Amino acid sequence: MFTDGKKYEGEYIEGKFHGQGLLLNPNGSSIEATFRHGKPYGQVRLTTAAGEIFTARTTEPGVCYRDKSYRATQCPRLDGW
Repeated sequence: MFTDGKKYEGEYIEGKFHGQGLLLNPNGSSIEATFRHGKPYGQVRLTTAAGEIFTARTTEPGVCYRDKSYRATQCPRLDGW
């Protein structure tokens, strides 16, 4: 756990998130992704504090897809994303 209340479960390299991991925010939101040098990379699963689930790709900044939907929408604001 970090001083800001975040928790990371996953792989590290040189002190940074690197590999499969789950970043949990204190408000209940989370980011599940492959991390690369401390940042999400590729396909990402975002869960808001209210339990809404989105998928996103780091190659399409700001574009998310609600779970079980092919319609693009604005990504929710999540700490770490």
